[in-house]
Amino acid sequence: LSFVGEATELRECHLRVNDLRCITETLVIEEPQLTVDGGASWNRGTGEVRSAGLTLASGSLAFHAEGVHLLLDKEDFQASGDIGFRGDVGRLTSWVRDAEANTPTRLAGEVVGRLALTQRGRESQMSLESSIAKLDFYGPAQPGQDMPMQIQWSEPNVRLAGTATYSSESRLATMTRLEVGANNTASAIATGTLQDPAGECLVDVEGQFSYNLSRVADRLRPLVGADLELSGIQSRSVSLRGPLFDPTGNAAVLHASTSPERPSRQRVSTELSGNASVVWDRANFAGFVAGPGEMVATLGNGIVALDPTEIVVSGGQWHAKPRIVLNETPALVVLDKGPLFHNVELSPCLLYTS
Repeated sequence: LSFVGEATELRECHLRVNDLRCITETLVIEEPQLTVDGGASWNRGTGEVRSAGLTLASGSLAFHAEGVHLLLDKEDFQASGDIGFRGDVGRLTSWVRDAEANTPTRLAGEVVGRLALTQRGRESQMSLESSIAKLDFYGPAQPGQDMPMQIQWSEPNVRLAGTATYSSESRLATMTRLEVGANNTASAIATGTLQDPAGECLVDVEGQFSYNLSRVADRLRPLVGADLELSGIQSRSVSLRGPLFDPTGNAAVLHASTSPERPSRQRVSTELSGNASVVWDRANFAGFVAGPGEMVATLGNGIVALDPTEIVVSGGQWHAKPRIVLNETPALVVLDKGPLFHNVELSPCLLYTS
């Protein structure tokens, strides 16, 4: 540590914190050790803070910042820097406490990425490039049984990248580019805005998502059975508009699913609307064979309505129009009373499939 005129320089810093604990209603962070290494300088006259390198690391997450520059000016605050990060997905998700999680689940994987940040006054810019290697989703082998968890879904690599700006004056975040991809299984590109992220969360997003159904079937077979076959490679449009959550908790549900003694999670706003669709060339499962078809999903009033367009199944017709009630805990799938299929041919495969 040195002092020269108005300049203060910390050449090297080695700080270690043992048994770090941070526990709130929604977070449980417990880290055996946290270390901080690096150096920085501060000029009292100009209000500038600079750091060539600063590292913060724990067992769950590590950051390394380079080229950090701050201008501590009330009228013209500025900040910039590049941040590399690496984290354990399983340990990071364990930080979040979910009081309403009835079924134990777990994620595993390693996230690696780089974030470039620039701020001037009340305007911020961000650029992100990141990926998760071997993202595994674990769940119980059979619901309701006390059995060891097994992998339900696995992705070798998931990529997340994007650029965005944010104005603290207007509380408006603008996504100029957001890309999500899962190892050629599915990907999405979106643009849009998010108004008041810490409050109403008013979204206006549209984009395209692409998928390869044969790869989706590969992921699903260990979960639903080896006879699942799907085919189709498509790119479809998707949109989402309106407030994300209902802050009043008055969103419609079919029945009370949360006890009054337990705090309820934020419910999906009834004003949130969205549209998406899936098209396939062929599907085969448990003896049911479907030809080309399309499923249109429409979100409104906290309910996702699935509307298939005349799907031919094993020589007959599919009639059901299921709905997913998002504000139930867990989400509830509803089918109206009536026939699901009409004139479906029963194959030997169907009769002997259990």
